[in-house]
Amino acid sequence: MSRTRHPRKPTRHSGVKIGCACVLLILNAVELASGAGHSGKHREVYKGEILFSPQVLRVDDGCIAFGGAVTSGDYFRDFERIENGNNIEFRKHGQLITEYPESLTLSIRIAGSRCDESSWDLAPSFFQNGSAEALKFQGEWKEGMRLRPVEGLTVVSHSRKSSSIHFPDRDLTTYAVEYHIDVNSKGVPLSNHLIISVLTPDGKRLVRLSAAP
Repeated sequence: MSRTRHPRKPTRHSGVKIGCACVLLILNAVELASGAGHSGKHREVYKGEILFSPQVLRVDDGCIAFGGAVTSGDYFRDFERIENGNNIEFRKHGQLITEYPESLTLSIRIAGSRCDESSWDLAPSFFQNGSAEALKFQGEWKEGMRLRPVEGLTVVSHSRKSSSIHFPDRDLTTYAVEYHIDVNSKGVPLSNHLIISVLTPDGKRLVRLSAAP
């Protein structure tokens, strides 16, 4: 599966831009409604989840967007990140917190459509041949430049969905799969970033997603 992150000639491939923007809209619609909110220049208050930075790939016959969120019950609700110069600390209800909870629940959302505006309603073969529902995942904790594997990552379930966005001249149908994954995070410092590699069924890496408070 060949892929590039940007079309070579944007002026000739405006449909690619629009297609990528649309799949990102689907991933971000829920995330923006419930993600982190800012309160003050050096203080960030989370509303229950930490978001993965979304990524978009263009494959042979479509555009695919990857994103999602990290939750753990109400652990990240009213959870504060406070920056003071070069120092960062985390608090909840005024109490200093230094570690992740014992476990995390990841929701990884993968959405796609054709990049060509003349065939938006057709799903990329990635969603038609079963690949999207047979993905593999690997996790790592990153602290500075050092990576170490996540000890305990379990894919709990996945579900297939479709969504539509209305445009003046047509409706855009996109196709999506959502995975729910449990991660053991007991004793992991909050300064660590969680890195999730999304792999094809034969083990080739598609993207790496990163999340951290």
